[in-house]
Amino acid sequence: MPEMPEAMKEPTEEGLEAALEYWWEAGYYLQLTGDSSPLEAVSNADCILCEELVNDWTGIYGVDGWSTGAKPNIPTSVFNLENQGDTATMIFETTEGPSALYKPGGEEVDPEDSDKTFKTSWTGSASFDTSRGHWLIDELVAQGDLDG
Repeated sequence: MPEMPEAMKEPTEEGLEAALEYWWEAGYYLQLTGDSSPLEAVSNADCILCEELVNDWTGIYGVDGWSTGAKPNIPTSVFNLENQGDTATMIFETTEGPSALYKPGGEEVDPEDSDKTFKTSWTGSASFDTSRGHWLIDELVAQGDLDG
């Protein structure tokens, strides 16, 4: 289980960067285990992508499916803090993969895709939740797959 970094408990650019990295680590953990609690702890309740990921992966594990997970990496990111550090927008890229997804009986889903690595461009927003004492990811939107 990923540990929430202390840095994400600060309303700074470094804190936001730590929160974004933690969000992706928590998503990877969700893919590996079906446990959504770390991802939900760093996601705003209104985050559409966050909710979709939780529903999809808990559903897969709920019917005894499983995954090897797609290890994430964030090679580039740009942040813009607003409202005295209470909110922020971000642009970043991720690389994820390779991974494999399996049905309950052990049959691999789309095995031709399991050895691929995906590069994606993203935009997003976040807010510093003073009651929780850390950054929350408000929304992430894929802007498109990059070559990779």
